[in-house]
Amino acid sequence: MATGDDRRSRRTRRLVTAAMAQLLQERPFEQITVQAIIDRADIGRATFYHHFRDKLDVVDAVSAEMFEGLHDADDTLGASGGLPVLGLFRHAAERATSLRAMLDTPGGSVFWAQSHAALTAAIEGALAMTPPDPTRAAVPAAIRAQFLAGALLGTLQWWLRTGMPYTPEQMAAFFGALTPSSAPGA
Repeated sequence: MATGDDRRSRRTRRLVTAAMAQLLQERPFEQITVQAIIDRADIGRATFYHHFRDKLDVVDAVSAEMFEGLHDADDTLGASGGLPVLGLFRHAAERATSLRAMLDTPGGSVFWAQSHAALTAAIEGALAMTPPDPTRAAVPAAIRAQFLAGALLGTLQWWLRTGMPYTPEQMAAFFGALTPSSAPGA
């Protein structure tokens, strides 16, 4: 059972990450100050620093939210061997407006770079759970994770930019068809 402090903590983190996401759509990351985040979230400075180290820590949290819970999704696409590709596309579809705004905004590059790092870490985790394949022993997991994260985020960005012409299910199937030899467990 969550305590009042846990609920307040989650609420504060949601307020701060939502404020950062809004600010990234409005101005370059370099022009966003902790004070601007505090003002937008309507919280105190001590509260901010109780939950976050700095503004980059907030961007990390915004990016991590994008991938939160994806490993628990019911769609670990077979061809992608445990990668939550369908979950990611569904998640993006639900947040399409804000993600589209992050594509070409001044602060968007920081968000996408942090998202790449978060996705790479999630993929490396999936690779660690997959039995080793002797035919791929020469390719380190870190390189495979970088490749898959880049391909997946690039495809996701294309999909958002083009107005999502395919369903999340179709996109997951296309991605699986393009990457079966590189995905964990395939």
